[in-house]
Amino acid sequence: MILTGCTTCRLPSKPPTLPADLAAPCPRVPGFDSESWDDLGLAYIGLTTQYAQCAARHDAVVGAWPK
Repeated sequence: MILTGCTTCRLPSKPPTLPADLAAPCPRVPGFDSESWDDLGLAYIGLTTQYAQCAARHDAVVGAWPK
């Protein structure tokens, strides 16, 4: 029997806990009930802002996850 003094195996570790802001689900798409083009433009701007924030959270989770 041969014993080695150094070993390269690692103990299993659990993944880090996600911060609450990164674990939050993306918001639901708000309903739109207007015939105004101005309201449509404002709703579009709001939706793109929500999407950008959600995409940034998703990218942060993907980047932080151990590879």
